[in-house]
Amino acid sequence: MASVPEEVEVLSSDVFRGELKRDVGLRGLTMISLGSIIGSGWLLGALGAAQSAGPASLLSWILAGAILGVLALVHAELGSTYPLSGGTARFPFLGFGALGGFTGGWMGWIQAVTIAPIEVEAALTYLESTSLHPGFVHANGTLTGSGIAVAAVCMAVFTFINVMGVRWLAESNNIAMIWKLAVPTLTMIVLLIVSFNGSNFSAGGGFAPFGAKGIFAALPLGVVFALEGFEQAIQVGGESRDPQKDMGGGRL
Repeated sequence: MASVPEEVEVLSSDVFRGELKRDVGLRGLTMISLGSIIGSGWLLGALGAAQSAGPASLLSWILAGAILGVLALVHAELGSTYPLSGGTARFPFLGFGALGGFTGGWMGWIQAVTIAPIEVEAALTYLESTSLHPGFVHANGTLTGSGIAVAAVCMAVFTFINVMGVRWLAESNNIAMIWKLAVPTLTMIVLLIVSFNGSNFSAGGGFAPFGAKGIFAALPLGVVFALEGFEQAIQVGGESRDPQKDMGGGRL
């Protein structure tokens, strides 16, 4: 096993002061990343991609999967070599210095602080589109007073779960992931059995009505967003029980 670089020993000193505990194993890390990937994006991304590329949006999903798959491998390599919490800020710091770390940290913080509200608003929007019509969303897409109140309660619950500690978060996330994996999988199976129609691949002007432009335009219009979140495992690298094995596949 490769020795831990000196920079990592210095940056990981917070672990040994009792602030962080290495309590999360492979299952917890996997579920944390999957939990971040599987959300409202798989519905919002499918809608935006279909509107932009038509049936050829399937190629957009494959292309985005290949792109983010390469990024995920890079993150796995870095996460196992430098098992630090907040990897998206720590890695630029190690590679490019304080300015790189500062920039990476702020970018990571902005991404993290906006994702949860986006998910909550998307959930309320979907609920509004059902037959219940609870009155959480205005016609223009903004939240009503009751919608804001419900969103605030949801955000408070999410914050509480995170503040309780990463082990508590991982365990509660494992339970939620059973539901998050079951619902999309069951939805796809049911739709394929009940309403699959091959003519949909050529409807609306053919397989690729907007050509290559539509395929690439669909990437930022929800597809890449829907697949983001894989990096969450390395974000808690400082609390990984065996980072070389759990995040790097046991290579080191």
